[in-house]
Parts: sequence; C-alpha cells; structure tokens
Amino acid sequence: MSFTLGNMWNKPRKNNAQISSKKNVFLQTMNIKQKQSIKNTQNTKNIRNTRNNRGTKSFWGMPTWILFHTLAEKVDETKYKTHYIVMWNFIKDVCGGLPCPFCKTHASNYVSKIQSHQVNTKEKLKNVLFTFHNNVNLRTNNRQETKNVLEKYKSANLKKILELFMSRFFVSYIGTRQFNDWYKNKLEEKVNDFMKFYIKNLI
Repeated sequence: MSFTLGNMWNKPRKNNAQISSKKNVFLQTMNIKQKQSIKNTQNTKNIRNTRNNRGTKSFWGMPTWILFHTLAEKVDETKYKTHYIVMWNFIKDVCGGLPCPFCKTHASNYVSKIQSHQVNTKEKLKNVLFTFHNNVNLRTNNRQETKNVLEKYKSANLKKILELFMSRFFVSYIGTRQFNDWYKNKLEEKVNDFMKFYIKNLI
C-alpha cells in the first residue's frame, strides 16, 4: 500500500510508533527528492554557463573567432594588400595551435586548402573567414549566420578582444597533450609579435 497523507489520516487505530516510523520514511523521501531537485537545478545552471566554462570549446573558441573577424574588419585595405601573407600565416598558426586536437586538425586542414590569391584583399579575407566560421557552425550544429553579422566587428574593441583571447587561449587544458607548454609558449610569442606588426603596419 502506498504511503500517502490520506492513508495516514484515515487509519487512526495505528499506534504512535507506526505513525512515527512512516513519518520518518516520508520525511527521508522528501529530503532525497529535494536534494535531487537542487542537483538538477545546479546542472541546468552549469549547462547555461558553458560559454564561461574553461572546459568547453566555446571558452576559447568564441574569443578566437571574434579576434579573427575583428582583425579582418579593422585592417587597412591598402596596407593589407602588401602584407596579406603575414596576416594569413598568423591565422594558420593559431588554427594549428587550437587546444582541441580534433578542432586543430579540422581547422588546419581547412585553411591549408585556401590559396593565397583567395585572401589577397580585405574583402576576400572577410569572406573566407565568414565561410570558414559557418562551416564550423554546420559541423557543430550551430546556427548559420548571414553576412550582416560582420557589421558588429566594425565597432569592436581590439585591445579588449586581444586581452580576452590571450587570457583564454593560453591556459592549460586537461587532456590536450599536443598543446604542450613549449608549443604554447612559441605560439604566444608569435601572437605578440604579430599584434605589434599589425598595429604598426596594418591599421
């Protein structure tokens, strides 16, 4: 027989010990359910906060994409034509150092197929990065964007974006043996050198 409040109040002949015992069982059951409810709520909050969780790809992936798109938007069109190889090599270097081995393989393979003449103007670079980003969105079941999304990068703060990128991309990630300290340090040097070059020669 199921233990419900109705059954308890409808059986006045049972002694106090029986009632007390069933009351304890009821309270224990309620405590278990309450704890499970709290745990489920916490899990939901964790899912919602994945973008700020260093264990997720979006933690470092989001600022990486923002940096790429912002660099392409802020670059001087005339100066870029002279130094486009330098900028494209920088993007390839970052793709080759992604903290996720699977992501690194896909990104490196993708950019390796892009010929230099496909990125030799500012507009071409923006288009290539836009298509690349949507390709990744498709593979990861995320929304496909329209080119209107690129407008927001015109007002982007490059300094703050770079700070966010550096603070998230170069932290240590568990299980990423290929992203070792030596390579990470070399890539960080390349990023710093490129940004100095970019500020001096490309904007």
